[in-house]
Amino acid sequence: MAEINYSERILELMRTKGITKSELGRMMDVQKQNVDALIKTNSIEKLIGIAKNLGVSLNDIIQEEPLPEEVKGCIIYKGIVHPINSKDDIQNILNTIQ
Repeated sequence: MAEINYSERILELMRTKGITKSELGRMMDVQKQNVDALIKTNSIEKLIGIAKNLGVSLNDIIQEEPLPEEVKGCIIYKGIVHPINSKDDIQNILNTIQ
């Protein structure tokens, strides 16, 4: 299963909040040359830190536009957030775990 990259959503939230990459780096105590890697992270701990520093919820970063599905949520497996929007997503994660 491919990992999802939340960088576009993070960058969109940064633009909305008027926060530059350099500012986010300072907020997160990350060196300037490592900010791009931080923004591309799938680490739940780093995503939570980014959300706190941007003043948004983790859901604001990981959740896409609501879909008319009967299943909605996320599973954190080995520190990586996997969005759940369908029964197939659940099955894919189960296959990954097994």
